[in-house]
Amino acid sequence: MKLGNTSLTAWGIEVDGKRHPISRQRLRILARLMRARGDCVDHDTLLDVAWDGRDDGPEANIVAVQICYLRKNLSAAGSSIQIGNVHGYGYVARA
Repeated sequence: MKLGNTSLTAWGIEVDGKRHPISRQRLRILARLMRARGDCVDHDTLLDVAWDGRDDGPEANIVAVQICYLRKNLSAAGSSIQIGNVHGYGYVARA
């Protein structure tokens, strides 16, 4: 799967031919956002995707925390992907 200059792999992301590992949860979140092709993905969907829908899962703000780290990972790798927040709903990825 590819968006802008960034490809998704089983272990992380590849930007302009260079590999950059990211955590499993961030990888799952990014994959779901990339599959949405510019459409907004709601918070609950991202929570289910990253933590397998577990009821005993993480705190409510963990998606926002992982998005913050994911943005830092993408920026450090030189990715063209920008993740935006749709207030009160979820997130959207664009390149």
